[in-house]
Amino acid sequence: MCMLTKNLKLLFFLLFIAMIIFNFYFIGQIEKPDYFYCNEIVSYELEIFNKSFDFNYPKSCDEQLYHVGFKDFSNLIASDFNYAERPIYIIFIGIIYRFFLIVLSFSKISPFLILLFSNFIGQILLTLINVILFMNVFKKYITNNRHQYLVAFILIISPLVKWGIFDPSHQLLTLTAIIGGLYFKKNKHSINYKSALIFGTLMLLHRTFLIVFLWIVVSHIMKSFKLRKLLNYIPFLITALIPTLILTLVKYLTTGTAYDANTDYWGQFVWLFDFVRGKTRFESDWHCVSIPENFYCYFKDNLDLLIYLSVPFLCVILFIYKTRLLSSEDTDIRNLFSITLFLYLFWSFIGWYPPIRFSYYSLGNLIIILFIIFCLMIKDIKFLVIIISSYATYALYLNHWNDSDIVAIGPEIGLSYIFLIISLGYININKKELF
Repeated sequence: MCMLTKNLKLLFFLLFIAMIIFNFYFIGQIEKPDYFYCNEIVSYELEIFNKSFDFNYPKSCDEQLYHVGFKDFSNLIASDFNYAERPIYIIFIGIIYRFFLIVLSFSKISPFLILLFSNFIGQILLTLINVILFMNVFKKYITNNRHQYLVAFILIISPLVKWGIFDPSHQLLTLTAIIGGLYFKKNKHSINYKSALIFGTLMLLHRTFLIVFLWIVVSHIMKSFKLRKLLNYIPFLITALIPTLILTLVKYLTTGTAYDANTDYWGQFVWLFDFVRGKTRFESDWHCVSIPENFYCYFKDNLDLLIYLSVPFLCVILFIYKTRLLSSEDTDIRNLFSITLFLYLFWSFIGWYPPIRFSYYSLGNLIIILFIIFCLMIKDIKFLVIIISSYATYALYLNHWNDSDIVAIGPEIGLSYIFLIISLGYININKKELF
């Protein structure tokens, strides 16, 4: 019961911060967001108790495609449904939607607005799961009850989450996959048919879970330096693919096609086979489908990410320097760097590089995780206040990553850098132990 109460408090805290963010961008419009493309800000009318309220909310260019799945699960095996490869995610949001349809059936709230609200609640629940997983993996750094709220606050205002909670996409699960893999390793779970099926099923949430499972297998093999052990793990890797193979088979038998938007529409990873054969099937401003062009595009995107996350990134550099983190014997930290490197290399071969997104899935998540640990380790409350002030100001006023300027420098962003400079001065003049 104590754990349930604790998690409920965290959930309400996340909802409270999320509503502040919602007001910040869409109601009070203290900062007017610009998504630049794909998303647009649309005005909606909400009627509650015979009173009408107008509010703004982002509308994604692929919103309708997601909503079709949320409302009707039969679309998961439709021949042209773009998000059929993530059925558990679609069902997850769909169940929340059906719940609120029943709960709010007495109201005049339209099913469409209920759908928007259901997606929002679903993203908040995913954020809660990420916070809980983080606290379990890095529990040695959670030294008091206030720390859980610090973790939740830093995470929910981070760029991927602050935009993601209002979007139907499933990109918050990239962090879940990373911390979930670390949780598996920390608790020394066995690699067997059961765990393979679990990760294979989670792959139907987000395919990153399969790559995380592959990392777990590879790390086990490398630990003993016996590559022949790979043969022992092949049955588990095949088992992990079973849920996807079943879904593909069902779809093929019912529609006559095994259409997969990731490969058939965006050409993710399959461009490698085309490159070997001297073919080019996928072309756009974001496609880089030759070697080493893909690495050039990816590296440029990496640099853009470091600029985009400059404040938490610089704090992490300071953290690493002051604590000698890279020479740490902390197994969880080592595993964090290991899984990030593995995912980083994996995403470098995707061949389709929209601004910052896939760089964020590895490096960006690493920076945010390390920044949270950095803040948890700070013993001097004044120093922590300065650092959080810098981060919170920066995060709230940071533009969407689609901006061609990467970071739109304004007075508030400038203020966040000033806080960061003050923190550096504080370190030099303060004789107290900061960590």
